[in-house]
Amino acid sequence: MVDVGAVATDAAVVVADLCEAARDGDPVLKRAFAEIHACHPRAVKALFDFAGNPLPEEVEVVNHRVPTPRESAESTPESKPPAWFPVIDYDRCTSCGQCHEFCLFGV
Repeated sequence: MVDVGAVATDAAVVVADLCEAARDGDPVLKRAFAEIHACHPRAVKALFDFAGNPLPEEVEVVNHRVPTPRESAESTPESKPPAWFPVIDYDRCTSCGQCHEFCLFGV
């Protein structure tokens, strides 16, 4: 395994940074999974696609993203969840363009 914090146990594989693992081609993402616990299922599927191991339809991605209190208050059965978009931390940004090249959503 590539050093991205992947830890194998008898029951699970824990990957500290799924984005980094996909970017670096970590072989842990080539394994067969029955269930993945993460956040944003669409992004998880895109990361596996990016890593060259598209997830089969039967793999369940369990979303552990907890909505903020505002999102919960604004959500109603007939409303759509708020749109997600990236936020640039300009105090840390060096304008290298790496995030643009890596972004799975073409932002």
